[in-house]
Amino acid sequence: MRSRLVALILIPTVVGVLLAGVQLANAIGTNAEYRRLTQVAELVQRIGALNHELAKERTLTAWYVADRSRGQRLVQLKTQRQATDTAKKQALSAANAIDAAHSTRVIEGVGNMRRWLAGLDSLRESMVSNVPPRAAISTYTTMIGVFSAIEGDLGAGVNDDTLQGDVAALGSLQRVKEEISRQQIILIVA
Repeated sequence: MRSRLVALILIPTVVGVLLAGVQLANAIGTNAEYRRLTQVAELVQRIGALNHELAKERTLTAWYVADRSRGQRLVQLKTQRQATDTAKKQALSAANAIDAAHSTRVIEGVGNMRRWLAGLDSLRESMVSNVPPRAAISTYTTMIGVFSAIEGDLGAGVNDDTLQGDVAALGSLQRVKEEISRQQIILIVA
């Protein structure tokens, strides 16, 4: 009788503990996934802001190079470079949150972004000293395109269909914005 009583108490208790352990493991996994998703979302937002500032810098750089009277343009360009540098720091700060727990695609995108941003200062110097306006436009457009591709790749890893649709719509809007910005500077330089 005693062994039956122990079995009746012990078996449900063990099963309950095992089920609670499984649920706890799932909750921890879900929490880690949400953390990674939040970090990637923050990085995507920062890259979008960086692209916006780079587009403005591209416009002012090409305008500065094309304009013969450079006085006022230089002040505007320096101010814009400071805004771009602020966005760059924020993007790099968000990139620092990306660790080995993220997918290979995310880690490679962050590495590619870091390489481009590491060369930004030397790129700026070469743009204002010895290149025509079209080359400045082309180089900045290439960099913005790389960042947009990284941004799109980061957003592609989302499993939620609604969120995936929102990411795709935002990406489309950003491509349209970039095209308008690029056409604007081509017209200004012409």
